Amino acid sequence: LDVGLEVLRMLRQSMVEAHLQLRVDVADGLPPIHADQQQIRRILINLLSNAIKYTPAGGTVTLSVCICEEGDGCGVEGMLLTVEDTGIGIPGDKLEKVLEPFEQVENSFTRTRAGTGLGLALTKAMVEAHGGRLWLESEVGKGTRAHALLPPSRIVREEMARRRAG
Repeated sequence: LDVGLEVLRMLRQSMVEAHLQLRVDVADGLPPIHADQQQIRRILINLLSNAIKYTPAGGTVTLSVCICEEGDGCGVEGMLLTVEDTGIGIPGDKLEKVLEPFEQVENSFTRTRAGTGLGLALTKAMVEAHGGRLWLESEVGKGTRAHALLPPSRIVREEMARRRAG
């Protein structure tokens, strides 16, 4: 997950300027994945940039990466990338809409933030191109969790087994 560290380094200055805290929770021994590294980089940049953009000063942005397997209580299987923020949140009736091209939630906070409304739609398309899915959970005034799930077929299983035995 070197690409994740690279993205975090790229966005560090934006986090400092926005007076945000960054938390990183990456599971130990993550196996490599079969994926387009440029697209994974873009997915992370888009999700983290949105979190930075819509989190007021003093807030927190968290990047979590883990492997979810059947029976572990996660409810999904594959490599799960989650970006969570303590930002403004998205109304429940807009969660699906913001994943469509040119859609943005309109309020006094978002009007001060430039954007095309394409970031999440493109991110969703890139995740789906890898056989995965993107979904959002949010509460207005509390923050948002964006989940990008890459399917088990993208995980290099031999490497995962070797690391477990290791």
